[in-house]
Amino acid sequence: MADGTNERGIREIVEEELKTAKIVGPKIGWLSEYLNNFHTRLPGGFYRGRSFDYFLDKKYTNENASKKLKGMTHAEFYKDIDTTIAELGLNPEQIERLVRSYSLTKLSEIVLPVYIRLREAGYNHQDLVG
Repeated sequence: MADGTNERGIREIVEEELKTAKIVGPKIGWLSEYLNNFHTRLPGGFYRGRSFDYFLDKKYTNENASKKLKGMTHAEFYKDIDTTIAELGLNPEQIERLVRSYSLTKLSEIVLPVYIRLREAGYNHQDLVG
């Protein structure tokens, strides 16, 4: 997937990825399939649970990580996500409720702007959904 270094704007790249996902994915739930495990990184998500607290100060070392994510700690990454949610005026409690209830179709529609903004900030698709 593109990491934002392409000459085209990242928003255009994401729009093309979404068009493809809509065509090849299921008729219902194609967006949540595209966003895959993004919900695990959101408030209330699996990787944000207490059992993963020991990871918070660990740095990302994945060789497929974007330049933005490499060397960042999990806590810094989650703070970026939370800041983006706040900047977009979204309700983190509502997002957490949808994550915990596994209402992924509705959640995906609400958090797509968060995903796009994070891509624009330099994260790649794999950083956010992998």
